[in-house]
Amino acid sequence: MVFACFFITTALLFRQFGEVLSTVVFRKTPIEMSILMMLILVALSCRRNSIQFAYVHLFYWPFVIFPFLFLIFMSMKSVHFLNWLPVLGNEAPNWPLAILSTASLYLGSFIITMLLPITEKPARAMKSVMLGIAVSASLYLLLVLSTIGIYGVRETLLLIYPTLEMARSIAVGDDVIERMDALFIIMWVINVYTTMFSTYYITSITFSKLLKFQDHRLVTTLLIPFLFGVSLLPQDQFQLYRFSRIADESSYLFLTGYALLLWIVSVIRRKGGHSHG
Repeated sequence: MVFACFFITTALLFRQFGEVLSTVVFRKTPIEMSILMMLILVALSCRRNSIQFAYVHLFYWPFVIFPFLFLIFMSMKSVHFLNWLPVLGNEAPNWPLAILSTASLYLGSFIITMLLPITEKPARAMKSVMLGIAVSASLYLLLVLSTIGIYGVRETLLLIYPTLEMARSIAVGDDVIERMDALFIIMWVINVYTTMFSTYYITSITFSKLLKFQDHRLVTTLLIPFLFGVSLLPQDQFQLYRFSRIADESSYLFLTGYALLLWIVSVIRRKGGHSHG
């Protein structure tokens, strides 16, 4: 089940990547080529051990965090604070579904379970995970606030890619440098690459354990045609994002429940976290 969760999520992530490239950047390039290009790149990257996997993320994280902060900072001058009011909206929100939809964005954080065996101080893993989630959650919040502050709620709902439109509206130095969407696309590709790298790596590791392979490198190659085929199943963007939301939320509920079950079993058996104390 863990393999199935990340397999479907990874395939749909590749399709979303292809949709954005075909819509914004490579409009005359077939979406299949965009997906296949990224699929091969990520598959080759996954033919590494866990230590190299961790170092890749360590190398890329400044290129993800700081450009986003720069765009958010530059967009604040165009924010209309009245667009944030009323803070809680005019209607009562559906809190359970809203929380589940937001929490499913952190599905990739389960990769920490794969990295625990190579960590020097496993007892600090929880603090590191919570810090990472706090940083990414703050970025999400700032992006949402800046986008809604510029366009308002109603207009934001009409935009396919609101954050990209926000980046296009930014000008630096009295319009000397206009249209920061090129910078946004670059850092978005890096962000998507690291996300797909994580989910593909989890998929290959879990599948290799399922088949009782000693090395996961063969599995990374075997998964390419299957992931490519599943990524092409949605007929359009509406169906794609509907499937993605269902898959992400279902996977998050299952993995959270599975982790809680393992934790309860470890507490009952007086093992698990206490052994690292």
